[in-house]
Formats: sequence, structure tokens, C-alpha cells
Amino acid sequence: MPACNGLTVAWACRVDHNIKGQGIYAYVVLAKGTKATPELKKKLNDVVRNQIGSFAVPDTIHWAPGRPSGVTFMLYCCFGQ
Repeated sequence: MPACNGLTVAWACRVDHNIKGQGIYAYVVLAKGTKATPELKKKLNDVVRNQIGSFAVPDTIHWAPGRPSGVTFMLYCCFGQ
């Protein structure tokens, strides 16, 4: 996300949501030396809201040390929990 300094990569998966039916779970890998802070979360949400729309703002952000891989992750992303 070039518009959000401090991130190296971000991607999202669909998850079940009790109220909305479907929610967005975002995995975010921070750039080296960047800390996960409430300010960074707000900036990420603002970038998503302004560039895509409020419907795409993640319900949950997982600050990941690196990109998860493997069959389990792919199944989770495709089919949710």
C-alpha cells in the first residue's frame, strides 16, 4: 500500500460476521522498524475508506510478522472459518 507508509504488504480475507454476514480480516506486514500502533491502524483504515470505500474497511487487522503460507491459510482465505 504505497499510500500508507510503514507497510510492506497487506491482503484481506473474507470471514463470517455475526451482524453483517461477512467481514474483512486483513493481514498486514509492517516494514522493518515500524510498530503497530492505534495511529497506524487509523491511517490504514482511512486509506482504505478513501481509496476503496467504507465497505472495505477491515473489521480486524492482524499485524503479521510475515506472509502466512500453506494449504491451511489458502483454505481459510477461500472459505473462511
